[in-house]
Amino acid sequence: MLSEQVMRMQQSADAGFAVLGVLIALWSASRGAVAFGGALNRMHDKRETRSWLHRALLAIAVTIVVAVLAVLALGLLVVGPIAGHAIADRLGLGAQFDVAWALARWVGAALLILLVWAILYHFLPDTKAPLRIFTPGACVGIALWILVCKLFAVYLDHWGDYEATYGTLATLIVFLTWLWLSNLALLLGAEINDVIAKAQGTDR
Repeated sequence: MLSEQVMRMQQSADAGFAVLGVLIALWSASRGAVAFGGALNRMHDKRETRSWLHRALLAIAVTIVVAVLAVLALGLLVVGPIAGHAIADRLGLGAQFDVAWALARWVGAALLILLVWAILYHFLPDTKAPLRIFTPGACVGIALWILVCKLFAVYLDHWGDYEATYGTLATLIVFLTWLWLSNLALLLGAEINDVIAKAQGTDR
């Protein structure tokens, strides 16, 4: 769905409009990061003490880093098999390399997603908690996120006819619904971490 929208923009927009569109998209996405940070503050019972400019710049930086990491994770899963076959053919490696490469791709993508969640949990709320990649909340949240994505995909394939209801806005509605479900998984993971931290007396 996203690739189709990008292709349409490329075909109908000049360079200046494309740059402006990227900047607007970055700003809009950073506003979502600010809102998510506010939700985490309320969840952690924290009061926001950072200035508006500080939060805005931090949200933009987090948005860029998260986008890069997400693209790398998707690249490992989507382009990884092609790259693996090319490496195996060039170096004359056998089936064992394919198995090892497939495992490495999924492990690498999982670590990148864990890093994304750790960055969101650490930088967006106004807390002094250290940056931790492996947390119970992140592991549970990611597992739930994968399950929700799978179930949502099944729903779209069999029952969800968004085009009949929303017409040309169907792609946008589906994407926003997926973002909403993803945010619920993120917030649940953050809540698990907060409950554990308060129980252990390590809440900051």
